[in-house]
Parts: sequence; structure tokens; C-alpha cells
Amino acid sequence: MDNFENLLDKLEFIKKKEVCELAPRDTQELLEIIHSAKPKDEWAERMVLGYLTTICAEYMHPDPLIIEKKLDFIGTELEKGHIIVRGDAGSGAGTAMLGGKITIEGIAGENTCKSMLGGELEAETIESLANTLHGVVKAKKINKIEKKQGADIYINGKKYKKGFFACFH
Repeated sequence: MDNFENLLDKLEFIKKKEVCELAPRDTQELLEIIHSAKPKDEWAERMVLGYLTTICAEYMHPDPLIIEKKLDFIGTELEKGHIIVRGDAGSGAGTAMLGGKITIEGIAGENTCKSMLGGELEAETIESLANTLHGVVKAKKINKIEKKQGADIYINGKKYKKGFFACFH
């Protein structure tokens, strides 16, 4: 059984606080878990791995966390730090983000920035931008934007005006 599976077995609830309490404090160990974990399609396993990216980035701050594989829920509840994704991110990147920065050098998947409260997410393309409360979102292209937007959104450098949407390339 690998470290990721051991962590999953010990978790009673999937909350950032509990994952943080059970996760290793050593960033190298966290990086090994993040890069070697193979979560099943279950929401819970993907969410735990997303929390691990957040915890690792917060421990590494001010140095950035570099991720080179497609994961869901990258930076969930991120408060500080910088996560750089070399390539595409799965769904839910920046969920409930509070601060810090996420840079996705490829495509951010569905439900990006869901319930975002602060911080900044930047991507080449965003498949769908979920409802946000605050924060900053920047992309060259956003394929779908939910109606309830509180974040400042910039598409290809131009501020998005709520209630107006055009496909920018």
C-alpha cells in the first residue's frame, strides 16, 4: 500500500484541516505522494489529492509548487503560495480558493474556481468558469462562464463585463 492509500485509510472526513493533520510535513514526501498517486475516479480521492497540492504549496511558500501531471481540484482552499501546472489541469482547479496564485500553462478543466473567494488563477484556456465570489481570473480564452461572477475576469487582457459574453480566441 502506498503513502496516498495509507492517508486515505486514515481520513475520517475530507476536510483541508484533517488532510493537513495527517499529511507529511516534509515537502519532498508530499511531492512524492502527489506525483505518484493514482486516484480512482472517486470524487473523494481526487479531492484529497487536490488538498495535498494546496498543503504542499502553502508549506513551500514563497517557492512555487510545480505540478507536471493532470489532476483535479488543484489548489482547493489555497490561502497562500504559488502552484504552477506545466500542462493541463483537471476539473475544479482553484475551488474555494482564498489567496495565493495558480498558473496553468495549458487548459483548466470544468468548474474552475468554483466558489473562489480570493487569490488569482491564470490559464491559457478555461473550459468552464464556475460561479465565483472574489479574486482574479485571467485566461486567453474561456469557453463557458457561469452567471454569478464576483471575481475580476480578464479574457485575452480585456476585462470581462458581466452580462456580456463573446468567445475570445
